Parts: sequence; C-alpha cells; structure tokens
Amino acid sequence: MSKLKADVSIIYSGIFSQWNSESDDLPRFLEATVHVPAIIDTEFGFIARLKKAKNQVLTYCIYHPDIPDDNGNVRPPFDGTVHTQST
Repeated sequence: MSKLKADVSIIYSGIFSQWNSESDDLPRFLEATVHVPAIIDTEFGFIARLKKAKNQVLTYCIYHPDIPDDNGNVRPPFDGTVHTQST
C-alpha cells in the first residue's frame, strides 16, 4: 500500500507582530515579504497549511546567516520537530 504524500501550501510569509511567550495569542501578520530587514526584534516566518499529514513529523531548520550572538559569535542554525495532529 502506498503512503500518501503530504500537501503543503504556504499561506503567509513575511513579517509578523512581536511574539509574546506569556500569551496564547499568535503574532499578527503585518507584511508579505521575502526580504527581512536586519532589525533587532523583527519577527518573521511563515504560516503553512498541511493536508494529508495527520500524525506525521515536520522537521525544520532555521539558519540566520552570520548573525552574531551577545558574545559576537555567529549563531549556529537551530532545528526541531513538530508533530502534526489534526490535518
């Protein structure tokens, strides 16, 4: 039996309002762009719609090219996984 391939669509990509970790509210979409200015505390990302992906694992890697940390060292990429539940 063949496994269905997930259908992924990008709904929004660009700049979002500031994220508040103490709130259940998601950031608001502010501006569609593929160019993000290098300004501290600028939130950016995308919202995707996943279909045919229930109980699958989404793996991501975020790379900030040559952006230094507080000590001046270049930040390494960070990655993780998200488990889909109801798509």
